[in-house]
Amino acid sequence: MRAHAGAFLRLDTPQQDGPLVPFAEACGLRNVDQGAQMTRGTPPGTGPAQVFALASQAFG
Repeated sequence: MRAHAGAFLRLDTPQQDGPLVPFAEACGLRNVDQGAQMTRGTPPGTGPAQVFALASQAFG
């Protein structure tokens, strides 16, 4: 993130809280918008694997 200091940097995550949120805030990122988690059918259950961030067109 240091390489992008002063530039717009986007991080999308479905989490409202959890370990990624305070980490991002400590890195100087702030919440400017919220997205919706979209699934077809029943949302996946919880288990040993977790999604912490989503990569998308935001990477340009």
